[in-house]
Amino acid sequence: MADPWVKNTQTWLNATYGAKAGWVTVTADGQGGNATVAALTRALQVELGITSLSSNFGDGTLTALTRFGNIDAQTSNKNIVRIVQGGLYVKGYNAGNGELDGVFPSSAAASLRTDMGVGSAASITPKVFKALLTTDAAVLIAGGNATIRRIQQDLNGRYSGRRDFYVGPTDGIYSRNVQQALMFAIQYEIGMADGTANGNFGPGTQSGLKTQGIVSTGSRDSSKYFVHLFQAALNFNGYSVPYDGVYGATTESVVRTFQTFAVLPVTGSASYATWASLLVSTGDPTRPAAAADCVTTITPARAATLVANGYKTIGRYLTNTPDNIPDKNIKAGELATIFAAGMTVFPIFQTGGATPSHFTSKRGGEVAEEAHNAALGYGFKPGTIIYFAVDWDALDQDIDTKIIPYFQAVKSRFAAQGNRYRIGIYGPRNICSRIAAAGYSVSSFVSGMSTAYSGNLGFRLPTDWAFDQIATVTIGSGEGRIEIDRNVMSGRNAGENSVVQGHPNSRYFDWLETVQRLAEDWIASGRGTRNIPASQLVLQFMRFPTYGTGGRGGSLVAALQWDYVADPCDVDFIAWAETQVGRVYSFTEQGKWKVQIGTEHFAATADGYRKWGIEPDLSVNVGDGGGLAGDFYTLLGQWLVTPGGKKNGVTPTSYVEQHLAIAQPDKDIDTFARSDFFEDIDGMIIGTRLRSDPSQRVSTMIRNYYLNEVNSRFQIAEQIRFAASEAKRFDVVDGWLTDTTFPIMNVFRSELIKRSEGAEYFDLTSVDLLAFTRAFIAKWVELR
Repeated sequence: MADPWVKNTQTWLNATYGAKAGWVTVTADGQGGNATVAALTRALQVELGITSLSSNFGDGTLTALTRFGNIDAQTSNKNIVRIVQGGLYVKGYNAGNGELDGVFPSSAAASLRTDMGVGSAASITPKVFKALLTTDAAVLIAGGNATIRRIQQDLNGRYSGRRDFYVGPTDGIYSRNVQQALMFAIQYEIGMADGTANGNFGPGTQSGLKTQGIVSTGSRDSSKYFVHLFQAALNFNGYSVPYDGVYGATTESVVRTFQTFAVLPVTGSASYATWASLLVSTGDPTRPAAAADCVTTITPARAATLVANGYKTIGRYLTNTPDNIPDKNIKAGELATIFAAGMTVFPIFQTGGATPSHFTSKRGGEVAEEAHNAALGYGFKPGTIIYFAVDWDALDQDIDTKIIPYFQAVKSRFAAQGNRYRIGIYGPRNICSRIAAAGYSVSSFVSGMSTAYSGNLGFRLPTDWAFDQIATVTIGSGEGRIEIDRNVMSGRNAGENSVVQGHPNSRYFDWLETVQRLAEDWIASGRGTRNIPASQLVLQFMRFPTYGTGGRGGSLVAALQWDYVADPCDVDFIAWAETQVGRVYSFTEQGKWKVQIGTEHFAATADGYRKWGIEPDLSVNVGDGGGLAGDFYTLLGQWLVTPGGKKNGVTPTSYVEQHLAIAQPDKDIDTFARSDFFEDIDGMIIGTRLRSDPSQRVSTMIRNYYLNEVNSRFQIAEQIRFAASEAKRFDVVDGWLTDTTFPIMNVFRSELIKRSEGAEYFDLTSVDLLAFTRAFIAKWVELR
């Protein structure tokens, strides 16, 4: 609702100062927000003779105002008095019944000062003026706490005379500024001089608390204020105690409750460790910690070091990622090493997470799937909590627009996958608490070491905290030496002490991930001079040498097909990568068919479709020539000349049935056996997806496909290649055999058929071709 008194102020500001250099017009809408107090600040700067106007009431403005003096009924500069009146209107005080008449509002000024806790004199001091020209409330607001307001008033009254202490809000809301005021107050009570006190929890403050601040039951403030300030810290952290300077039974009881929650020695007294945990997000970084996290592989020697130093659980990463520390994921056999040492493990997932651009709904769904699949591959049991990282100091508006939608997507994708795993969050206190309150996480891993993060300053330890990260240390020596982040452990998550048998394809997926990382490293190092994306390099490595540059023995088809269909390979990268990692030539996918997938052929098909995609208006395309159509041609050539084919009167239908047999292992045949067929289908799916977004990590795509979608391969492929249309399906397959309008496909068809002991395309009659088309489609429909 518009306030007419504020609107009068805005109108007066524009009329009086609109012609001044640097003036920014304020909208006369009666809304007393940041724009209005900024305009009042600029107006004051004009009156003080400051020529470079700013919305910020900084040290220069305060210095000039201090030279000018207090504002009261004797002030001759009536415009400054009018600025005071306008500021009071914005704050809700009656400074002249809506008028800006230049008459000093003594009653309103006295009420403001009383509300701020800085006396009741009818004058506006420079520091009170600075507080006036803010949107901070001087009265208890909705959601505010009366005891916190009393503390705010008391801090203002006791310390605002010190050089670096400014009059703060008295609205009853605990905030970063209020926490900063408390830190200054502690330093003043310790005895720090102006210019030394800085509001930081540094060595001087720590030492002073250890020697002066240890209060307990029976302690009572006199000249020093440590009981008051300790009670303030408790209230700021959500623990209600009297603010009276007397350390009574109630204070002791509440302290014991806090110490239990924060996993501190339960003494009931204001120990140094208790002060530290109330004041900064790390607390005392030297206090005992039973948990740790690291990016380093846990070997038996390192596990022994961890156990010897009292660690019970270790946080390890589910995957590697190009935008974070490489090679940090759990290695083969590592979980067994951890369990054998008597420790548990809690999984962490982070692919980025340090920049705002990472946090989108789309990426939230992707990371949920990646984390789910990785955890499944390692064999983590249902109910395991996976901690998703927010390694970024997001403000509340960022949490609303980025972090919450991201975790909504994580939760939605986990639900779609059967809620096998639970969602945890790693991040600053505020982010952890907000996501938990929204219902998108069940456990918090707090990045307490980021003490300067706004999300840790002025925010309480989340109620669901499981781990609180407090310090980076290096322990052990020799082979047992390891750098870790120390984490206090609440006991709400003890970690996992065993896993079930991991996914049978985990080692294959890990190999793919290694090749992907090598490709990314190759590009990052500047050696990738051919501008080939990392995922394309991965496919080239997988298909080389059988389907690499030069092909199979230098025939026309070999030389033409793979350089043309899938681009020449970067042999420099391949040679280097082969010095870093071995080759894995096949794996048995774990879908309903349990088909053995050959790495080289699958990758060659994928790379062809990556390059050419699917032309929806063409019945044939180049990608098909390197995949389904190409293998179909060789099948026809064999039928023409082999004893098990046309020579013995075997029908096309029987021949297709024989070579695309699904329920039995592959027969001893040269081409288009069961595995070739599935490799072509899977390669088409992966290749067309990579074509749509070349920046995707193909190692992740393949992992996700074989973990989640393999049983739907025919439905997916049907949509991609045949547009889920029977008529389109017939047109495409018939076109593979009969369409002569695409020259390169004519070459493929002729050469691939000829490869079979000299068979020629013209040996096939139209009846043969139609029979093969129908046989192939029948087999496809049967398997769908």
